[in-house]
Amino acid sequence: MIFQIIGFALIYLQIGRITDNQAVRLVAIIYILTIAINNFLKSSGCYPYHKIRKIYFLFILMIVIALVRSSAPVSTVINVIYEVSLFVSCSFFILTSYVYLIFKRKMDTRSLLTYTLLYPLAIFAGLNMLTWILGIKVSNYLVVEDTSTAVMLSAVGINMKRVIFPLAGGGLNTYGDLLGALLLIAIVISFYKVRFINICIILLTLASIILVDNRSFLLNALMSSIGIYFLNKTIFFKYTKNLPVLLVLSPFILLIYLPIIYASLSSSLLRSDETTDTLLRVIIWTKATFEFSDFKLMHLIGYGEYGHYGSGVSKQWAYLFKAWTQPNFIGPHNTLFSIIFDYGYIGVLLYIILIRKSILDVLAIRKIQGDKILPIFVIAFWSYYLISGSTETLNGFYSPGMMYLFLSMVFVSDFLRYRSQREAVKLA
Repeated sequence: MIFQIIGFALIYLQIGRITDNQAVRLVAIIYILTIAINNFLKSSGCYPYHKIRKIYFLFILMIVIALVRSSAPVSTVINVIYEVSLFVSCSFFILTSYVYLIFKRKMDTRSLLTYTLLYPLAIFAGLNMLTWILGIKVSNYLVVEDTSTAVMLSAVGINMKRVIFPLAGGGLNTYGDLLGALLLIAIVISFYKVRFINICIILLTLASIILVDNRSFLLNALMSSIGIYFLNKTIFFKYTKNLPVLLVLSPFILLIYLPIIYASLSSSLLRSDETTDTLLRVIIWTKATFEFSDFKLMHLIGYGEYGHYGSGVSKQWAYLFKAWTQPNFIGPHNTLFSIIFDYGYIGVLLYIILIRKSILDVLAIRKIQGDKILPIFVIAFWSYYLISGSTETLNGFYSPGMMYLFLSMVFVSDFLRYRSQREAVKLA
């Protein structure tokens, strides 16, 4: 099991952003691919791989095509080959790991979530905290050169800037979204069994979020985990299958209400740059809306990775980010708009179908077996993903960790649903 945990941890570690050493990158891919092939060989007789939903292959193909068509700042042939190889290897690893653990090892739900999600993400967060405490600089990749004051710490009299952790790939929000997901995972698992290690992980995650000062991800994780937990006790839980509609509606709702919300907040609750950030988002979303209101055939399939730059639209808001090193490449800060830029309306449709199928799968498991932890866990994650994605870009490789969490949720929902249905048939 330790090899599986290391494999998942490597995926979230984002080796490509930590080092430019091709040998290290290659070793990581070989390790992940070796474990994946071993999983496949051991589980091939336990699960009919030919029955895997074809939409998964269509989704992976869409991502690969987007990577090949990438307009990324550094888009050489070598980089494209590496990104495609890494994505395909990681996707194969995630798929075969869940097949192996669910059908060969017959792992129960709580253990499955703990070993493939909780512990790997906790290892990632722990390594980040340790390297930061020791003052070890690992990555030269920086999304921002400087950071503003951390509001949560300043509220208790500690004046320091937001922390960019050494292994976080240079980003504040790209690490913050994973920390929020880790907090949600630890909370939901603790609803059913409180363990000392889970409490330690929650404390580690909270400390990391406070240092990064990502209050939105903290709030989204708490709202989603606690909210879905209590919603599970009501008759309205079955309507969570309609959650994917948030992907489409959220940017337009926020265009109306976000300025009002921020205007009503006390200045003590905001960083000096947050009111400006809100205005920037409104400007960016308005320009993106104008772009898509004038239909073009390319909007069906998108422009590939960094489609906002490939389409030329991000140049319209580049002037807002003069202090950044590459202002032309700043994304739309919204998952819906980013998906359309990269994968087109077809991509949006695929995302909605996969999220909805995942929710329907866990609702079916709840009906067949009475399992409560998986439905709450998966639906809480989708709630977190969709709410956080309304103001951040969580698709593609702007946030690689969230891409692989996306695939994990889709696969684990499907395979556990298949196992529960097969077991129900045997008992009938």
